[in-house]
Amino acid sequence: MQNDNPYEAPKSDIGFFDQVEQQNLSQLYASRGSRFGAAILDTIFLIIPLLIIFFMLGITEFISTGETSSAFLSLILETQSNLFVEMLVSSALAFGLFVLIQGYWIYTSSQTLGKKILGMKVVDLEGRPISGNHYLFVRYLPMSVLSYLPIVGGLIAIVDCLMIFREEHNCLHDDIAKTRVIKVS
Repeated sequence: MQNDNPYEAPKSDIGFFDQVEQQNLSQLYASRGSRFGAAILDTIFLIIPLLIIFFMLGITEFISTGETSSAFLSLILETQSNLFVEMLVSSALAFGLFVLIQGYWIYTSSQTLGKKILGMKVVDLEGRPISGNHYLFVRYLPMSVLSYLPIVGGLIAIVDCLMIFREEHNCLHDDIAKTRVIKVS
C-alpha cells in the first residue's frame, strides 16, 4: 500500500545513481583492443629505428654470418662483461630510444604516438592529463625495471598485461602510477 503522506521525505534508489555514474565513467575507458593496437604501433615505431641502428653497427651482419666488419661491434664482442651490466646498458639504451621517439607526444599531450593515432590519452584518476615526467618515471620506467628481474620479471610483465581484463581496463603499470587510459575525440 502506498503512503500518501505529503510531508514524508522523498525516497530514491541511491544505488541507481552510482550505477549510472559508473556506466558513464566506463564509457571513457579506452578499449582493450585499442590499447593493444597502440602498443603494437608503439613497438613498430621503436623497432624500425632499432633495426636501422643494428644495421649501422653491423649487428645484422653478425647475426646472419657470425662475423662482423664493424670495429665497434668487434670491441663489444671481445669485451668480457657481466650479464647484469649488459642488461642494464641495453635497458638504458632502450629507454633513451623510447624517450627520443615518444618524448614529444608524452610531454605535450600525455600520449604516445600509437595512442595519439588511435585516439587515446593517459590521465590521472580524476581525468586530468599527467605530466611527461609522471608518464615516463612513474608509469613506464618501474615496469621496465621490474620486467628485467631474474625469474619473476617475466611473470610480472605477464601479470601487467593480463590485468587489462578487469572492468576498468587498466594494467598493473596504471595502478602503480594511478592513471587511466581514456578515449579522446
